[in-house]
Amino acid sequence: MLYKIPLVLDPQSEGGFTVTSPILPELVTEGDTVEEVLANVQDALLAVIEAYRDLGRSLPASLQLPDTSGSVWLETLVATASFCKMPYTRLPVKSRQIIDTFFEQMGLFLGPVLHGLKGWNVA
Repeated sequence: MLYKIPLVLDPQSEGGFTVTSPILPELVTEGDTVEEVLANVQDALLAVIEAYRDLGRSLPASLQLPDTSGSVWLETLVATASFCKMPYTRLPVKSRQIIDTFFEQMGLFLGPVLHGLKGWNVA
């Protein structure tokens, strides 16, 4: 089952984020990185669903996507980049691997797009 849940990521002074949902107040988690937060949200949502079942409650109907056989509107976090004079292909291998891994974890393959960029800064 797919769910559409708004999330609020609050940066913490010591680093990382605390995550809550205005529609599902029982959903609270945290993570050091955005990638970790998104993985932890899945675990937290499963725990909330189980707690609702144990209490005989159901999730708000607006959270469940009824039909996923067609197009699905997806809003997600996207990495931001600032442009510089160094082309992606001239970045150190480790920097390119970090960029590629991030987008792969988000379910995106942007290799051809990134290789065509005039500049990309991994700051």
